[in-house]
Amino acid sequence: WNGEPLKIRMNGLEALSEELLLKRLPVEAVADVKAYERKSELEKRTGIADGTQEHVLDVTIKPGFMDNWYGSVEATGYTSKNYGTELDGMRLSDSDPVMLFGHVGDEPKRVVTHTMGSSGGESGGTAVRQQMGAAGYKHAWRPAFKVENSSYMTLTAGANHADRPQSSWQNTRTFLPGTTPTQTNSKLYSYGHQFKAPLDFSSFINLSPKNTLFLTAHAAYEKDETSNRSEQQTFESLTLNPVNSSLLQTLSSLRMFTGTIDGELTHYTAKGSFTLSASLHYSDTDDHGNSVGEYRYHQTATETVDKQSYDAPNSQLSISGSLSLSHGFTKQAMFHAHWHTTYAHTFRNERRYRAGMTDWDNSFRRADDLWLNELNTDMNLTFQKITLKPALVLTHRHEQTDYRRAALDTLAHRDLLLVRPSLELTWRIRKGMSLKSYLSYDETPADLLDCIAYTDDTNPLLVYQGNPSLTTSHTLNANLRYNFMQTRGSQVLGVEV
Repeated sequence: WNGEPLKIRMNGLEALSEELLLKRLPVEAVADVKAYERKSELEKRTGIADGTQEHVLDVTIKPGFMDNWYGSVEATGYTSKNYGTELDGMRLSDSDPVMLFGHVGDEPKRVVTHTMGSSGGESGGTAVRQQMGAAGYKHAWRPAFKVENSSYMTLTAGANHADRPQSSWQNTRTFLPGTTPTQTNSKLYSYGHQFKAPLDFSSFINLSPKNTLFLTAHAAYEKDETSNRSEQQTFESLTLNPVNSSLLQTLSSLRMFTGTIDGELTHYTAKGSFTLSASLHYSDTDDHGNSVGEYRYHQTATETVDKQSYDAPNSQLSISGSLSLSHGFTKQAMFHAHWHTTYAHTFRNERRYRAGMTDWDNSFRRADDLWLNELNTDMNLTFQKITLKPALVLTHRHEQTDYRRAALDTLAHRDLLLVRPSLELTWRIRKGMSLKSYLSYDETPADLLDCIAYTDDTNPLLVYQGNPSLTTSHTLNANLRYNFMQTRGSQVLGVEV
């Protein structure tokens, strides 16, 4: 709405599924629709603007249409003999809504995720054979004391299976001073078999009039098997004499488990709030595969056959905690400070084999440890129609990389202090018309491994080398956006530079 995200609510409450609500709710069930700017929980409690209000479209449902099931079944046929079927349903309720969704097809459209509150998909030129389903339940209740938002608990589970064939062709022409112009034809054929089963839980609890608890948990099992066939021919552009050609066939298999738990405890005061949060994330991956590469060098009349395989178990563990403070000094000034600390450990032990023998030159063991501390501060200043928000982020990174590859066995350390200031200005000229500008400076460090001198020639035609001269990159961003919305005729104009 007017260049900014629009949130859909039902009877003043957060909608179970915005997508299903807009697609499946019959028109005769709507009693009223209101559009307004909804203040944040912090602003409602303190009366001080914090710059985080959201645009809301609130749909009021007639009482007789509540606590009923709504849904649809769609079937699509293509002249190419592809097909697609989709089933969705929801039980419309303020306290106990239920969501059901299913998609079976052999078409370019693919539904990647579907949860209680959102969905994600993709569409391309290649048909994807897919079977997926998801179900969700939400229970909401209001405590005995007066609160702005109801407490709730949400549980969503699903399963997604897809078979994806892909093919592509590319022609690349190369012109370099002092060398013969060449062109390369590349063909890629790929077939992927994917399965994923996610489980999501979230809960918001009003512990007391001034204390809230927000919990989320996510777990997923994923399996991905992919086979690729890559053909490449390079020849001189003028004479069409062949230079080299290659045929690379690979088969890889990946199995992964991920789990995440987050908790957030908030205490509200008369002029602000304190928030204490913690997070735990763990993933474990089993990655292995094999390949056969045939490389021909026509100018020297030589040919090589390269057979490789690898096993690469890897894991990741991260633990983080944070403390947030919001305090209003006046009706026009709200200060935010957020500090968080994170410890992350990642490990990968990749063992490669060539022609049945261990390839020590390209096998490696890498363990990374990161301790990150970050302080994020900003001040939201409101002057009638103008909002000014200066911000500053200070980040300290203590990194350690233990890397072992052939004769290279190194333990690298690095301490970095990154400074990222920004300034945001919003001018709400009048209703439906706004001007927003944003200016920021950013620093991005290079990966510590990329700063180590090493060589990776797993693919003889694409060799990687580390560069000890890499440094932190610096970026200056500037953005200006004008939005105008005319209610009559629903005309929207947006200009951005």
